[in-house]
Amino acid sequence: MNPTRRLVVLSSLRWFPTGLVVPVLVLLLTGRGLTLAQVGQVMAAYSVVTLLLELPTGGLADSWGRRPVIVGSSVLQAASVAAFALAGTFPLIVAAAMTMGAARALSSGPVEAWFVDAVHGLGHTEIEPGLARGQMAEALALGAGAVIGGVLPSVVGLPSTGSGVIAFSIPFLIAAAMGVVHAVAAWLLLTGDQASGGSVTQTVGRAAGLAVRVPGIRRLMIVAVCLGIVLSGVELVSPDRVAQLVGSATTASAVFGVLTATAFVVSAFGAGISTRLPGRRALVGALAYLGIGVLVMGLALPWIGAAALIYLLVYVGVGVQGPVAASLLHARIDSPVRSTMMSLESLSLQAGGAVASLVVGWLVTHVNLVSGLAVMAAAGGLAGVTLLRDMRHSG
Repeated sequence: MNPTRRLVVLSSLRWFPTGLVVPVLVLLLTGRGLTLAQVGQVMAAYSVVTLLLELPTGGLADSWGRRPVIVGSSVLQAASVAAFALAGTFPLIVAAAMTMGAARALSSGPVEAWFVDAVHGLGHTEIEPGLARGQMAEALALGAGAVIGGVLPSVVGLPSTGSGVIAFSIPFLIAAAMGVVHAVAAWLLLTGDQASGGSVTQTVGRAAGLAVRVPGIRRLMIVAVCLGIVLSGVELVSPDRVAQLVGSATTASAVFGVLTATAFVVSAFGAGISTRLPGRRALVGALAYLGIGVLVMGLALPWIGAAALIYLLVYVGVGVQGPVAASLLHARIDSPVRSTMMSLESLSLQAGGAVASLVVGWLVTHVNLVSGLAVMAAAGGLAGVTLLRDMRHSG
């Protein structure tokens, strides 16, 4: 099996369980009695733990090897989603979120870093088509999971609120089992794994130094922060917004499941066409971000059809920018720090997510929806302008 096919398989197995829980996460937490502000705090706990562990775990993957790190990540992910399914108090839910954050930190770079090194090891230099296929597989797996995860709560016949196993717990329990499957697959498929054998501290220090000293890498980290703000903000406000527009939590679960699944499909479409769009890669990414910045404000529209269309168009833009940003980053780094640098990019993404979870959550709860959307729109605009500057400075 060639590296691209292995990337596709592992991406599918990794992100299908995430798709299962995406449409019901907020609904599970509100079903436990949490307010939207508390949901934001849970998401912030996840993001902060991920932020703190990103660089050490990235250095671990480069120094010790990508395969053992991704297997450990899968086991932790399975444990965390099982805990989410059963936790009934705010402290336990926060603990589950922190465990999930640790799993996310471990998984943020090893598979893609392995893929790029495997392609280079075969004597090839073109990685963007393979990255695009991997991101398409990721998006389609998320979509398939979201359809199933969104519909399950309405058909299992369990209550939607309370303690113990409720309707919204079921997708989490299935996701836990899938995490074990991914761990086994990663161990079997990530052959020819490379480990630098160097010190984790030295590897992390070198990657951080490059991000500070090299303007092209620094600009990509700023873009990642902006993407984190947009994505976390959309994930926070959209489920509750759908519930407001359709008038029922269980109906919202099914509607948002289908909507999320469609969003992942159109994101896969965006990733697929990104390599075919004319123009320099930074320009393509910049236009995608500027479009996202304009579109997110449309989530305030009072019609479910219009808000749904805006939501889907945002994810087309997210799909387009994915392979572009990845190829730009990999062109500027080398193998000994590849996982670490991807962890640094993910750290930047999670930092933006933590900001959005707290700021957007507070604004939507205490001010209004439009103020939260304005923060997300500004982040999209800043990302677009930053990539335009990157295009100019990179010649």
